[in-house]
Amino acid sequence: MSVMSSRRGNFYQDDEEGAIPVLGSNRSRPHYVNGDFFGIVVDDDYCASPICSSTDSICSESSSNILGIGDDHDKETTGDSSQMRAVFGLDATVASVDEAKNNESFKEASTTLTSLKSLPIFSATYENTFIKGGSIANDDGIIVGDILIRNGVIEEIGESLDIPEDSEIIDAKGKYVIPGGVDISVNLGITDDIEDGTKAALAGGTTFVMDLIVPKEDQTLTNAFDNYKNKADNESYCDYGFRVAIPQWDKNVSEEMSRLIDRGVICFKAYMSDSMSLSANEIIEFLNKVKSTGAIAQVHAENGEIIAENQKRLAAKNITGPEGHLMSRPEEVEEEAVNTLISFAKEIVVPIVISGMSGKDAIDLVAQARDTCKFIVGEPSISAMCVDGKGINNKNWSHAAGFVTSPPIREDSSTSMKLWSEAINGNLEIISSHHHTNSISIKRSNGGDQDYRNIFPGVNGIEERLSLLWEKVHWGELKIEDFVKISSSNAAKLLGIYPQKGRIEKGSDADITIINPKNIKKISSKTQTSTKSDFNIFQGMKVHGIPEVVIRGGQVVVYNYVLCQEPSIGKYIKCSPFPKYIYNHVNDYESSSKYENIERSVENNEESFLTASSNYSQPDDFGLTTPRSHSDAAPVMNTRLGIYQRPVSAHGIRNQQDSTFSLSSTNDSEKKKPGVKITAPSGGGYSRGFW
Repeated sequence: MSVMSSRRGNFYQDDEEGAIPVLGSNRSRPHYVNGDFFGIVVDDDYCASPICSSTDSICSESSSNILGIGDDHDKETTGDSSQMRAVFGLDATVASVDEAKNNESFKEASTTLTSLKSLPIFSATYENTFIKGGSIANDDGIIVGDILIRNGVIEEIGESLDIPEDSEIIDAKGKYVIPGGVDISVNLGITDDIEDGTKAALAGGTTFVMDLIVPKEDQTLTNAFDNYKNKADNESYCDYGFRVAIPQWDKNVSEEMSRLIDRGVICFKAYMSDSMSLSANEIIEFLNKVKSTGAIAQVHAENGEIIAENQKRLAAKNITGPEGHLMSRPEEVEEEAVNTLISFAKEIVVPIVISGMSGKDAIDLVAQARDTCKFIVGEPSISAMCVDGKGINNKNWSHAAGFVTSPPIREDSSTSMKLWSEAINGNLEIISSHHHTNSISIKRSNGGDQDYRNIFPGVNGIEERLSLLWEKVHWGELKIEDFVKISSSNAAKLLGIYPQKGRIEKGSDADITIINPKNIKKISSKTQTSTKSDFNIFQGMKVHGIPEVVIRGGQVVVYNYVLCQEPSIGKYIKCSPFPKYIYNHVNDYESSSKYENIERSVENNEESFLTASSNYSQPDDFGLTTPRSHSDAAPVMNTRLGIYQRPVSAHGIRNQQDSTFSLSSTNDSEKKKPGVKITAPSGGGYSRGFW
């Protein structure tokens, strides 16, 4: 098997005293071992890495070698018996995982590990990490070369680099080496906590996340930030930053925003619907505050008033199931709010990120606005890109409730095609996970199983995002450089943390994901890293390009598709106001706008009025010629209209005694225009849904 055979082979150095089976001990020199890694399977529902021999390639697309076992996990076979015997002391006749687990030697080895979903701890520490021979992809090109990592940053990139002593060597030949994913929209701390969620992010190749802080009723924004950051400082395995939700708008909240910017928060999320909805005037004040402080506005755009009205109509029809969530939020609800928000952003000239977009017409509005306003960013969720919303109509309540999220995933499969099209052509710069999982029991709580309005919304995506995006690369529809843009570099630029994040170059943080393009994985709630959610909206999908190795801050945190048992805690990344990438677009738009003051005379005399009246010496729309002065003017007859007109007054003002009535003005030779019957309302075409 060709999978990363060059990771320091300390797993097999078990002859030393005190060495734990499989783990081995550290070696302070470059070292290669041409052997295979065996994942330890410790429960009936999980197999993160199939146990297979060097002749049974994991890259095969046969069902027996798909990463992630799903319902047929018990059919997975073990690998080469000599290797199994060397590592676990197993008998060569052992053929299945279940049989292996019943073997006493296996049980003895596995007792050194944590019980559930545990895999070997990679305890080795080296001064350097050396990635050899990979295809290094950035948003502007691909090169083949080596990468030297030291002290958590990329020290050197080039071809055939010398390998320093005390280096951990990773063979990346035939694989893609990309920047670690940057996910700017995750909501942790509900079903899956910060620890659980960030481990899932790492397993999926994402090394930096922007979590959302929602203040409680009795908290200020800064108090909520301090409390949540203290928790993340001890539990987040990714590097992390924060967005802060705006629960209401007043002077205190405005002042709190300024304090948070000093602490490294530049992204604030406002809502146009639901419990934290702001009014139009409040949204305008919020956007003005965002611009004046150099921040970024992230906005959930749905019209709350229309949603509330639709919910009343549905209640009258006794529609209470999960499908009511989608019915109450048709695409027009999103389209109207997005249109309003874009109008505000263009007038104020403020950078906005429209969060969780899922409607075709709303996406069109963003695409049109971006022709001139690049500071307007559409940000769909990965679930809206890859799933149609028909699951919300499933007769199984738990399945249907699992699809409840806001804005809702649309039923029409052409919607996801539209989203992909706009992402590929650059109109959707960022695709986030919008990971906000809730277990089915939580969705049932608070009366959710009796009324869809009480179902806690949210779906998963933090682990699956990169692999799902890679599918378009696999099928030749997305260039690898564009994959890097929408998965990491554009988001890093938006936040002003590029090229520290989102790029592989000298001096950048060593946040790297190595993708094997040949491997496939079947997504399943049984094999997902998050242990606390029992539903996966991507259940059963097979994806290519699985993160084989993930490095965060120079530390290998995922190896051979397996999350290391004890990765170190990540670090908080402060963002600075007025990030250049997005505010350069603001400045360009403002500089191109022509606002000129018209100079006028302040003298109130007859001469100035007569000078002004000369403006009327040109033929008007009726073919009339207005005299330059009152004294030499004679009454004028417009022969075309048959209207008698007196001359303008001495001050150039039309004579109010003129009449448009004339007995001889009718032109019988002209054809009559047919009557026009208005069949559509003045505001436009017909509305759909309830309107």
